[in-house]
Formats: sequence, structure tokens, C-alpha cells
Amino acid sequence: MLSEKRATLSSSEVAISTQLEEIDEALGHAADTLNKSDFSDQQREIVEQFIDELLDTRLEIKKC
Repeated sequence: MLSEKRATLSSSEVAISTQLEEIDEALGHAADTLNKSDFSDQQREIVEQFIDELLDTRLEIKKC
């Protein structure tokens, strides 16, 4: 079904869609990481900063 959707999109739309999928996957991994109990506060801050940057990037891509 995803391949059918991509067949109707332009190459730039496919690239954007792919970027969003990759960001969403990274966000999922980062969220899972935040839930690990063995991380220090400093490590959590780093992951939270990474998530913020991913969300900002996602918003910028969506504006296009």
C-alpha cells in the first residue's frame, strides 16, 4: 500500500515522506531510550535535546 502511495507522489514528495519516516523512527527510539531507568539526568537531557531537534526538523520539513 505504501508503494502504491509513493507511485503517485513526485520524487521530492517521496524524499520528504522518506525523511519524515526516518525522523519518526528516530523519535520512537529516542522515546524508548528516555524510558530506560539506568540513564543519568545528564544523559536524559541529551536525549531530550535530540528529540527537540528532531521535532524542529520535522516541523521544518512539513512546512515545505
